Amino acid sequence: MPSGNFHTGDAEQIRAAVLAHMGLIQAPAWLFAPEIASGAVISVLPDFAPAPMPIHAVHPSGRRLPTTTRVFIDFVSEILTSGHGPAFVPVRT
Repeated sequence: MPSGNFHTGDAEQIRAAVLAHMGLIQAPAWLFAPEIASGAVISVLPDFAPAPMPIHAVHPSGRRLPTTTRVFIDFVSEILTSGHGPAFVPVRT
């Protein structure tokens, strides 16, 4: 069991702790995608990363999917299978 002064399961607290240089964590790469891309956060022991988990889009058979649903499924599928590092889409303002 890890020991230390800070324990949390909240993603935003984990981000804040890592960005404040409080230690190492095991977290999904997408949580730190911009920081990994910029070099502000580095991946330690990448050979020991957990295996990817499959994601499925499930819908009733025999029904036509609404166009918006099909577009969304295609969009998410493209992002997750792009192979360009962590799945991350910057927020456009």
